[in-house]
Amino acid sequence: MTQPSRRRFAALPALLLPALLLGACGQDPSPAGAAPPAAAAPAPQTPPARALGQVYELRFQNVGAQGQPTSSLTLVGGGRVSGDLGAQALTDVGDGQLGFALVATDTFSVGGVRHLRAVYRVTNNTGRALEHLTFVPVNTDEDGDPATVTSSAPTVGATYFKGLTTYGGTDASGRATALSAVTGKTLSAAQGAAVTDPEATPYTALDTSPLTPSAPSGLVIAGRAGAGWRLPTALAAGASANLTFAVDLQSDTPQTDPFNFSVVVAAGDDVNTAPTIAPAATSTPRLSLGAGTATVSGVLGDPTDPASTAGLGFTVGDRESAAGDLSVTAVSSDPGVATATLSGSGADRTLKIVPQGVGKATVTVTVSDGALSSRYVVDYAASKASGTPATSRFHTGESNASSAQALDADTMLVADDEFNALRLYSRSQSGLPLASFDFSSQLSLPDAANPELDLEASTRSGDRLYWLGSHSNSRTGKVRANRYRLFATDLSGSGAGATLSFVGHYDNLRADLIAWDNAGGHGLGAKYLGLDASAATGVVPEAEDGSGFNIEGLSFAPGSATTALLGFRAPNEPATARRAALIVPVTNFTALVTGTATKATFDPPVLLDLGGRGVRELKCNASGCLILAGPASGGGNFALYTWSGDRADPAQFRGDLSALAADSDGSLESLVDLPGGGLTTPAADGGSVQVLSDNGDTVYAGDGVIAKDAPALWQKFRSDVVTLGAAQTCTVNGVTVSPASASVAVGAQTTFTAAVSTSPAGCPVTVTYASTDTSVATVNPTTGVATGVAQGTAGITATASAGYGSAPVSSSPATLNVNAAPDYSLSLGNPSPATFTASAGGGASAALTLKASGGYSGAPTFTVASSPAGVTGSVSGSGGAFTVNLSVPAGLAPGSYSLSVTGTDGALSRTSNAVTVTVAAATAPNVVVYRVGDGSAALSSVGTAVFLDTFKTDTGALLRTLAMPTATSGTNRALVASGSATSEGLLTRSADGRYLLVPGYGAAVGTASVAGTAATAVPRVVGRVDAAGTVDTTTALTDAANSNNIRSAASPDGSALYVSGGAGGVRFAPLGGTTSTQLSTTVTNLRQVNVFGGQLYVSTGSGSAVRLGTVGSGAPTAPGQTITNLPGLPTSGSPFAFYFTKLGTGSAAVDTVYIADDAANTGIQKYSFDGSMWTARGAVGSASDQLRGLTGVTSGGSVTLFATSEKKLLSLTDASGFGGTLSGTPTTLATAGTNTAFRGVALAPQN
Repeated sequence: MTQPSRRRFAALPALLLPALLLGACGQDPSPAGAAPPAAAAPAPQTPPARALGQVYELRFQNVGAQGQPTSSLTLVGGGRVSGDLGAQALTDVGDGQLGFALVATDTFSVGGVRHLRAVYRVTNNTGRALEHLTFVPVNTDEDGDPATVTSSAPTVGATYFKGLTTYGGTDASGRATALSAVTGKTLSAAQGAAVTDPEATPYTALDTSPLTPSAPSGLVIAGRAGAGWRLPTALAAGASANLTFAVDLQSDTPQTDPFNFSVVVAAGDDVNTAPTIAPAATSTPRLSLGAGTATVSGVLGDPTDPASTAGLGFTVGDRESAAGDLSVTAVSSDPGVATATLSGSGADRTLKIVPQGVGKATVTVTVSDGALSSRYVVDYAASKASGTPATSRFHTGESNASSAQALDADTMLVADDEFNALRLYSRSQSGLPLASFDFSSQLSLPDAANPELDLEASTRSGDRLYWLGSHSNSRTGKVRANRYRLFATDLSGSGAGATLSFVGHYDNLRADLIAWDNAGGHGLGAKYLGLDASAATGVVPEAEDGSGFNIEGLSFAPGSATTALLGFRAPNEPATARRAALIVPVTNFTALVTGTATKATFDPPVLLDLGGRGVRELKCNASGCLILAGPASGGGNFALYTWSGDRADPAQFRGDLSALAADSDGSLESLVDLPGGGLTTPAADGGSVQVLSDNGDTVYAGDGVIAKDAPALWQKFRSDVVTLGAAQTCTVNGVTVSPASASVAVGAQTTFTAAVSTSPAGCPVTVTYASTDTSVATVNPTTGVATGVAQGTAGITATASAGYGSAPVSSSPATLNVNAAPDYSLSLGNPSPATFTASAGGGASAALTLKASGGYSGAPTFTVASSPAGVTGSVSGSGGAFTVNLSVPAGLAPGSYSLSVTGTDGALSRTSNAVTVTVAAATAPNVVVYRVGDGSAALSSVGTAVFLDTFKTDTGALLRTLAMPTATSGTNRALVASGSATSEGLLTRSADGRYLLVPGYGAAVGTASVAGTAATAVPRVVGRVDAAGTVDTTTALTDAANSNNIRSAASPDGSALYVSGGAGGVRFAPLGGTTSTQLSTTVTNLRQVNVFGGQLYVSTGSGSAVRLGTVGSGAPTAPGQTITNLPGLPTSGSPFAFYFTKLGTGSAAVDTVYIADDAANTGIQKYSFDGSMWTARGAVGSASDQLRGLTGVTSGGSVTLFATSEKKLLSLTDASGFGGTLSGTPTTLATAGTNTAFRGVALAPQN
């Protein structure tokens, strides 16, 4: 028979119907879980709403015996039955869900098929109505867990049958596939065949996938049939109905056919699905309806508001109910904001939302089938009515409309200064855009953190459209490089089907404009427009004084296909008045975006009087231009002007739009199109112009949220159609130039201004300035800035023109007297001295004379120049007589240096004659070595004579020897040393180069263990020796290096003395002093002390914190100083003498140091300073050298070092420069004789 269409249902108690082995007529042959042949089941929608989940076993017995078979029904799984389910009788189930009573059984055989059926009275004990109680055959398998107690045997294979036995009691499982579940049948005597019993329960094809019955213990549900015995009508709670189970058996022989069997079934009921509601495919394209929710806005009184006119289309439906039987309602959460009405029938319904007041409301559409329901929610915002609803439209999806291009009478492309997309809108209908185009990915935008282009202007030539960013800073004055974009798109298609394709972009227009103005390329003078200052970081584009930088107008010039006009919202010009609007013609505009041109070129700027406003939009055709003018900052002072495009013509006032700006509560930003007729003629009077507002800061819904911060679908901008007023007629009555008389010097400038009287007062005019004698003075025709050319008198006139046929009027000439220009000259005398030695450097002075002319009375600022660089200088003095103080640094490369002095007084700059300073190559310096012993006896710890040996460094020849006194003579004390103390005698030269500082003891030769004597008995002496060999040993300290070695002394100038030794730390004493001040206690066992670059340094091999460090700051004289290790230098090793110099170009006084170290594997080390850290740059020598004395001389970038060990004087040249690696092998210059030893070394003193 024809199967009914499948219905989806959920599991009721899964009934294990123990089934009689009905004659195998029509058993479902499908494998476990598959449906029997039938119509395809519908896709599942929702989980079962009603699931009993009970499994039953339906038993047939005595099949084929005389009389009728018997049947029983047992609950074997699921439901709320607990304990042993075993073989409970039907009456004992007591599950509180379903009740069963056997009504009748019968069987017959015809055509080789035995048909069996059992009729049960089923009672609904669930407490609720069951729509279509259904019993589905299921297949069970063992769960495979040996620990599980199996309460019931599984079905045979993939069938739904079990417990098959023959009449003789043998297993008949092999005949399970001969059984099939069917609709109950009767035997037709007339036909001699089985026919469907119309009163039997239909065995119906179903979607049984939601059925999830619970298997008996130890079993699993392996599959379920795709059909079941299904009551055709609902079964109310407590009601009963007859249900027929039927099985066909394909007969074989009485001996092999099943005599007893069971069929396992699960009980289920239908799922009632909720009705559906979804946006209709034909819903208006000017609204956006999502799945389940929508965000919609409306405007009071808007005749094209899509939600209140076209409405929102929906489709409703239900699986179980006809669409026409569904209940559909719409409710507004606030009828004072919006009312909601529904129309339509069946599946098609329309919701109209009509705004009633400003605010927000939620409109909920509910569809119900009486039991279940679904909702669609519309978040709605209503805004106030326009003052001109017939000509106002509200376009949604964005709120910051900034420029527009009309495609035809009904469509327009709109740019937004907050988003980069270009959107296609209907011009005549409110609502969402028809299409959107975003080319951000093709614009090479450099600032991902601030992606907006800030699109503000556009123009069109044929099907090519050009779009321009504002080129401005951010509203807080920060750089926004993405805004420096000009790009082009090509238009294809038309109307709502229009599309755009990308052409190219140009990114340097802002830089080109600034460079052009800086260079005075417009002829008005360098930086006349001040674009560099206006665009500087920190300057906001909407500065109150009109000084910002912001381009908002763009159009091809009238009659041109290549030159475009840039209209500036700011800056207004000139900087002194900020009244005129700036327009700059770009002459190669079209070539920029295609790459044909790599730099923009410009014509001179146009300054238009727009009543103090800037350009907010600019559109031109062959007859002229229409300008939407507005404030450079904020506010609603907007107006329309027309202009011929000729720089000689003023703009024509065409109407005040302030009232429109106030009504729109926005900023008027865009002109969509141009009226017909000549723009500057009466033919344009009364023409219609569509204007767009930037409503990004408008609060629409009365909630304090501005539009650009609202959800995108609540954002909107407004368009209005306005009428172009008649051009204002302007007549020039008179012109007066101020000042009436002025005087300037040749080359100087002064500014003339014109006062113009017009009717009506203040109407736009163009003023042009002229000179009556350009050989005496010239004047900028636009700015009125006059420049003196030659001595004499010229007249300056101003001519004012209202243009458009009005007669120009000229002023009487103002008088400009041009005087000789004040001037001066500089004369530089020869420096004294004029020659220096490279190694020493020095200072010089020269006379500078200023001679004034032309009444010059200024005071120039002087700079001293050296070629090549190296010599520096400063100028002192006043009036006409000055002194140039020159400085030649030590180490300056030999050569001739040309010196001159330049005086600068404003634009007046004069340079003196050149003089020469000569730097001669440094001669090889002499060095002095501290020697102990005269060779007469072996050296020991007793007091030993000290000698200063002077050597030539180029040959090593001994030039002279100076013996230190060995006895007191007048105020001079003896000065001896320990013969065996290798750490003593660290000789230094004073920082000014004039003296040697010689440490020793004030004792007689032969004094035993002289280094261990008390300083109070044997004072520690500092000898000072000048270039003439004069010895001063008057400084005898009774508190220095007590009972220990005195090792070193140093001085910046020979008068202030520093002493160091094995005890007492670094100390300060004046020349001739007997006591000293201990400067630091950081480390007290010290070695060499010395001064370089004004800083006191000391070395030590004691402790773990310092090896070579600074002592306080500079050259201290007070106690409490800290010795700080040089950053980067090690805190281990055995450093003695050191030499600092400057080789680099940094600001540090010294940046390179060489250190003599007698530790293993070291000799002379090099370090360089980068401003924060000292870094090792190599070492020469070895442990056997035992170097302790060290000095050096620097010439240019080369350093010659002199070092001493006990027996040798060595030299080494380092030409590697700053940061270079020290290398090479020292050369021996001299050796110490028998029974003598070398200690320290220093450069010979100079006068």
